[in-house]
Amino acid sequence: MISSNVLFRTRLALAAVGLALSAGAFAADTSAAPSAAPAATVAAASAGPASYALPSAMAGLVKHGGQVLKSFPAIGGLTGWVYQPKEGKPLVLFTTADGQALIQGEVIDLNGRGLTEGYADKYVPKPDYQALGLKLEKAAAVTAGATGAAVKSTLYIFADPNCVYCNMLYREVQPYEKVGLQVKWVMVGFLRDDSVGKAAAILQAPNQLEALDLHGHTVNALKETGGITPVMPKPETTAILKADEALMKQFGFNGTPGVVYQDAEGKFRALNGFPVPEQLASIVRLPEQKQTDAELLKFVAGMRR
Repeated sequence: MISSNVLFRTRLALAAVGLALSAGAFAADTSAAPSAAPAATVAAASAGPASYALPSAMAGLVKHGGQVLKSFPAIGGLTGWVYQPKEGKPLVLFTTADGQALIQGEVIDLNGRGLTEGYADKYVPKPDYQALGLKLEKAAAVTAGATGAAVKSTLYIFADPNCVYCNMLYREVQPYEKVGLQVKWVMVGFLRDDSVGKAAAILQAPNQLEALDLHGHTVNALKETGGITPVMPKPETTAILKADEALMKQFGFNGTPGVVYQDAEGKFRALNGFPVPEQLASIVRLPEQKQTDAELLKFVAGMRR
């Protein structure tokens, strides 16, 4: 957890930026030149892969177990940081020239362009999907859909049994499974108190696919209730769930569903979230299938609003 003192400094920084923008004080783009050296720094020998002198505002985060992966010069004298928290994806953060304020969010130049995403694309390390895909192929998973020579495409889905989007995706893939799609459900459990128990009930069942289908047909997807009855996980099941969640995070997924697939060239690709019907067809490289599930169609219509 980030200390209230650091969060307070962050809020002050964001407020100051908002006041500056409203006054028309947009920063000129000086990203080509190094930013000014922070005035207030602390030694950070264990900040990350490289050693950095961290501004006070960044040091407050690192104390809580995260690490700095990279530093870079940013617009208007800001210093950019790629920060890896203990949980989730790396973040792009900024500190002011005096090192006293930390900024998280969109940085805008004098032309109204948002710069944060561009900095992320340039400086945040990308997961090695090929290496991770090979690990995923060996991960424990519940296999549904086409088998053997009938398999035309394979989809890997990191799923929590209580995830609304996962349970809707279960319905969405059903027509595709009949025309050559194989789905490998990689179970995790973190959304609700009984998520681990439900995932264990599926993984420990004599027939995992039957258990998955039982859950898919009885869960109230929108209310995140019902479905398979939770059981106490065995030690080996707990180990599987922990390994699956760790792999999910290595892919950069910050929630479920996390979808992994291979493109026409056999390269692994990742999608964080629920693919709408036409997107799903493109991912699995199969003709778009007609969806007849009324609750799914209503759910998708709501997403498009």
